[in-house]
Amino acid sequence: MEQWLMHELNEVYNYYSAVQQEPNPRIKAIWERFLDYELGHLQYVMELFKEVERRDPRELIPDTLPEPIPFASQREFVRKVLLQEVDLRASGADFVPLEQDPERSQKYRQHLNSEGSPTEAAPAGYVWNPGTELAMPAEQQK
Repeated sequence: MEQWLMHELNEVYNYYSAVQQEPNPRIKAIWERFLDYELGHLQYVMELFKEVERRDPRELIPDTLPEPIPFASQREFVRKVLLQEVDLRASGADFVPLEQDPERSQKYRQHLNSEGSPTEAAPAGYVWNPGTELAMPAEQQK
């Protein structure tokens, strides 16, 4: 129950952070709606916590939330990580350079991709247009 309560509190905090930093009123309204949903979930779990645990949920919930999570572009970080790690492969629990890629991994990948690679099939035919990230394609609106 404690983990569920903390999970719901975390979701409230994440949406609260988004609401605090969103400059676009239309998008901010969406974040506010989701924050309201999560506050409802938190309230529900708090009531369950009282019934099941016979404890006050305020024992676990801080009086105030920390500063909102700063949502900022992570493009440079992602690019740096990709450049540094694109040639790494898994060997058991370790990461090894491409040259040390185990044969068992190569065979497994060949089997998985024997009918085509999902990473190529998923974006096939996709053409990015600015401003369409939140728009649903016409064929899915039916």
